[in-house]
Amino acid sequence: MGTSGAWGGSGGRDWGAVSRQAGELADDPSSANAEAVLEPLADAMEWLEAPEEPQETEVGEPGLVLPPLPVGTAWPALTRTGGGGGPGRLGQGGTPSGAGRRTSAAGGGRSSGRAATVGGRVLSAGLAYQRGDADALTGLGLDLGALQSMSMMRRANTILNRLVGADGDIEAMELRAVNSRVLREMLVNELSGPDAVRLYILEYVMQVYSSETGETTRNGARDGRAAAEAERQLRSALSVRVRQIDLPQGMVGGDRLRDAIQNALGLMRRLMRPR
Repeated sequence: MGTSGAWGGSGGRDWGAVSRQAGELADDPSSANAEAVLEPLADAMEWLEAPEEPQETEVGEPGLVLPPLPVGTAWPALTRTGGGGGPGRLGQGGTPSGAGRRTSAAGGGRSSGRAATVGGRVLSAGLAYQRGDADALTGLGLDLGALQSMSMMRRANTILNRLVGADGDIEAMELRAVNSRVLREMLVNELSGPDAVRLYILEYVMQVYSSETGETTRNGARDGRAAAEAERQLRSALSVRVRQIDLPQGMVGGDRLRDAIQNALGLMRRLMRPR
């Protein structure tokens, strides 16, 4: 993917508050400072709730070849290439299919509906591959035999290329990065549907945070070990909230997974606020 300048964040008062707290966390990577990030981050991620109309999401062409995105615990700052409290419980119903709202510049043009729709497809493919469900994969434009003949990395990229797409905007890059990490865990460690959804929520929040605070936390003046510790502390704080999301077992289809992600994103925002 070509680049044309570093992504400097969405701006606005809410993200300014997140950036200030991110700087404090980077300077002093303590659990207290990680906890202090959560409320302003929840305020800034306002597109996770108040769904409106369903969002249509285009998928990639089967032959599209994209370089693999890194997996693991490092989130590089993204670049612009095109356009712009107790335990929670989720039932088997949910908000309207694919619902979500595309926001103003304060949210970077992100949509919870797009995140849920794309994630639902990818998680559905990962679960279908786990159980050897050729019909389910065919419905997603994938071939079980072909996937089984590939290395793990190529298999993951084939699924991502087909289901995530790459229109070059910031949100597309974030979604590919998030789905890359979650899908890898599904293919390697055979995560269940609920565990995959929880990991998706965690990775999504971490990725958006990284995109928006990259210039603040990676200014070259901070020690790399401190940055890694700040990331670990924030992930730990978010993981506590993610574990409170109760999800039904037996989710395998894209629609149910999409609705579970949609609901969990909104619930995660509420769990990030002080009780």
